[in-house]
Amino acid sequence: MALRESGIEWTHYSGNAWIGCTAVGPGCNLCYANARFAKRLRMVEWGAGKSRHKVKGFAANVRKASRQAADLGGRQRFFVNSASDTFDNEVPDEWREEVWATLRQTDHLDFILVTKRIGNVAKMLPEDWGVGYSNTWLLATMVNQEELDRDMPKLAAVPAVVRGLSIEPIMGPVDLSKWLHLLDWVIIGGQSQQMGDAEPLVVEYEWVRALIDQCLAAGIAVFFKQWGTGHYPRGGNVIDGEVIEMFPNPCSGTPSPAPWQRDRRVAAANR
Repeated sequence: MALRESGIEWTHYSGNAWIGCTAVGPGCNLCYANARFAKRLRMVEWGAGKSRHKVKGFAANVRKASRQAADLGGRQRFFVNSASDTFDNEVPDEWREEVWATLRQTDHLDFILVTKRIGNVAKMLPEDWGVGYSNTWLLATMVNQEELDRDMPKLAAVPAVVRGLSIEPIMGPVDLSKWLHLLDWVIIGGQSQQMGDAEPLVVEYEWVRALIDQCLAAGIAVFFKQWGTGHYPRGGNVIDGEVIEMFPNPCSGTPSPAPWQRDRRVAAANR
């Protein structure tokens, strides 16, 4: 049976070595993974001191995805731990080592790690990380200028062949001018899911437009995922008549002169 592709727009596949997390910042409010796995499916309790749920078959699913990519004659993307955080300090080190072993042994995939705990990364990377695994992209979530000013130096200090930001949900205007030279990819998005009676976060056009323009001017791949639940009409990712979905080059271990050359798609909304 073929491995089902992910519903997350910027990856082909996603999978979890474990499920569960603890909120660590404003971007964790109304977390889609908490809503689905803890509240709806009741697979795990969310929060500090709660046990994470180990997922059987993670490595097998990665191998299956790699075979599917090979059959297609190219590389595909795999988002690791979409409902958890690889650098969670409440997870045993041996669980992380199983992830590293899987990444080392897999061809035909580029792995995407997204963390809200960028301060933990340097001490939790495997000993053979070096300048970064050639098939692994490292992204940190930062949702406003305060988080960026605090955490971007931590991301800059970690070697990776592709380094990026997940600014989702974007919660205010963001100025990347000091850090653009260190970035290969930026994902932008509004709030994925609304639960309860809280007012949804409304993403302002100016926040998104300014951030996209900063990235384009610097030659950085930028992916505008969605306006989110606080926008009318709900969701969608059209801005000024365009869908902007760019990707960095597949990791080859060598710098790319244009990080978004491959898989670039800036398409007319009415295509």
